[in-house]
Amino acid sequence: MSIENKQMIWISGCIDKIIYDNKKGFMIFVLRKKTNSIIVKGEFLQIPLKSSIRILGYYVRDKKYGKQFSAISYQFVIPENIYSWQKWLASGIIKGIRTKNARKIIDYFGEDTMNILNGQPEELAKVPGISLRQANIICDKFQEHTQNADILISLCNYGIPVHIGKKIIKKYGTKTIQQLQENPYKVADQVASLGFKTIDPIALRIGIDEKSDYRIQSAFLYLLNQAEQEGHVYLPENILLRNASNLLGFSVSFLRDSLLRSNLKRVEDQSEIYVYRPWKYKEEIDITHILVKLAGQRESDIKKQEETLLQQYSDTANEEQLNAVRQALRSSLMILTGGPGTGKTFTTNLVIRFLKNRGKKILLAAPTGRAAKRMEESTGMSSQTIHRLLEYGRDDIGNIGFQRNENNPLETDTVIIDESSMIDQSLMYALLKAVPKNCQLILVGDKNQLPSVGAGRILADIIAADICPVIELKKIYRQSEESYIAEAAHGILEGKVPYPWGKDKKIKDFYFIPVDYSDKEKAATVISEYAGKKVPAFANNDVQVLTMTRVRATGCQELNEKIKEITNPSDRSKREYKNFREGDKVIQMKNNYKLERIYPDKKKSIGVFNGDTGKIIEINDNDENIIVRMDDESIVSYSYEDIEQVELAYAITVHKSQGSEYPVVLIPVFDFIPNLTDRQIIYTAITRAKEMVVLAGDYKKLQMMIRNIRSVKRYTRLEYLLKARS
Repeated sequence: MSIENKQMIWISGCIDKIIYDNKKGFMIFVLRKKTNSIIVKGEFLQIPLKSSIRILGYYVRDKKYGKQFSAISYQFVIPENIYSWQKWLASGIIKGIRTKNARKIIDYFGEDTMNILNGQPEELAKVPGISLRQANIICDKFQEHTQNADILISLCNYGIPVHIGKKIIKKYGTKTIQQLQENPYKVADQVASLGFKTIDPIALRIGIDEKSDYRIQSAFLYLLNQAEQEGHVYLPENILLRNASNLLGFSVSFLRDSLLRSNLKRVEDQSEIYVYRPWKYKEEIDITHILVKLAGQRESDIKKQEETLLQQYSDTANEEQLNAVRQALRSSLMILTGGPGTGKTFTTNLVIRFLKNRGKKILLAAPTGRAAKRMEESTGMSSQTIHRLLEYGRDDIGNIGFQRNENNPLETDTVIIDESSMIDQSLMYALLKAVPKNCQLILVGDKNQLPSVGAGRILADIIAADICPVIELKKIYRQSEESYIAEAAHGILEGKVPYPWGKDKKIKDFYFIPVDYSDKEKAATVISEYAGKKVPAFANNDVQVLTMTRVRATGCQELNEKIKEITNPSDRSKREYKNFREGDKVIQMKNNYKLERIYPDKKKSIGVFNGDTGKIIEINDNDENIIVRMDDESIVSYSYEDIEQVELAYAITVHKSQGSEYPVVLIPVFDFIPNLTDRQIIYTAITRAKEMVVLAGDYKKLQMMIRNIRSVKRYTRLEYLLKARS
């Protein structure tokens, strides 16, 4: 029976006992009513114990637990008498009021308390210990709570989850319902987590014509956005129309007419038609122009004394590395690539040394804070993230964006970027716009790594286009008698399955642990024990778990909770919020262009970006924020709302690990998924380790992954455009 056929009723009471809280919004609790109690289950946010609450839902009978009440929406209830007000205020429902302040406020204002809270901060500030600033916050929160309750219920009745409903209300306030009725698709475009699939049934329910152009345009944008999240810059028109037909149920011919009326960019090339979001097309075209221009700048001659000095390194550098220095001295655009142990760091330092001899000003950067820090340690020079290099932040009139651009270029002669395989199209576009005239750009990276998380395959396309010198280092240097990591990684690229125990030498940095997967839950527990206790004790170092997937028994979501309880167990000294605890390792899951970072030197920057990692150092219930020290040593204060973009990071996917190195990595190997688990993902995972690799799972599945040569198709025309215009 659908929800529409259920008998909906309101029930009221006080939360007497919380039975279950998954820390992600779903709760089960005992609601004490006037005459009896009932078990309630549903989606709730920030429900304090002893809160008075009014719940809309229906009764169900669980085979195991008996009669329960299934909640659809809810609202907090302001108690009717002064004796209950203190408990209600002390519950934490209004930010800034806890037990001590609640008692003081009630004692000071008595029966007039609610009138004071409803918009009289100057009066509230007369209470000893409450400043005017605190009073303003308390009054704002009280009004927000009371005014928004009915709006939230209306959104829930539309089928919008509570946590997303609160985001919509934060965006539109008292005009929420009006905005939703006027243009629901615009609301979906402007509110994170509220996508087309969520808003479309709501739009149809309130009377939007299913054939309206705006609905169909929104579907196109949704599909293109999904494609970009999968790494594509555009979609072929036939694929976009087919996907839209499956989504909306209309014929391809009908949808093609709507596409022709849209503001999407259609590019016809011979018999093919490509469809872009307009700004993605502009990025690709502009990147092409700038790269071709860079590559076409006049080459510099190598001086005789430079060649003589270079030959003095012939005992420590091979010919590939020496040639890399020569090309760096000649070329305005160059790529240095190579796998682990081939001497990319040594060669980069040699390039820097010779460029400095020429008096060149050099800037170093990398896509992530961890990679930038590693670059700084290996070169002895200052390095930073690309976002910080380009001074992402607010301008003089408050607009947020990259402050370094074509109108305010970087002040340098050479820019060297490490981990360049991670750079997506949008970031490369921003970087190239800020590169000054006659500047040199050197991209360093491993061409065999996974492509960027974002749209594009920048490094691979530039290499394939052959528009500039590409120096590939192949000889392995970083290898001792007891080391196997580099050898294993290069062997994987040739289809060879690591087999360390078959070596004559004693391997001390590469292990495979067989784990039975017939009981998946038990296998996850075994992996967690290895990650949380056994491997750290054996390696005498921290362990980072890298998984192939987010879900499944040995995906990062399941493993994170298990490893956390081993490495950072709960105790009275650690404050918690939802599934977060002080001391937890965390990772940012999507770009947030508004959060502020404060560095040890007190400098500030704007933005925390997809893949940035850190550690929770403080959870503050009074201010409703969580303080995280990021890997680049910056401090970020997350509101309880912003923390929804953060996840635990004891285990992360291989894709999220790109650009980072860890002392020890543990890689669960269980599920063979042909479209995901292939040679490239295993290679990327192994090359994240500096000191030790531990593979755990099914050896036959490892063999299948390494023998799976999956050609990852990304829709991008950069290679073609570069070849056509160079």
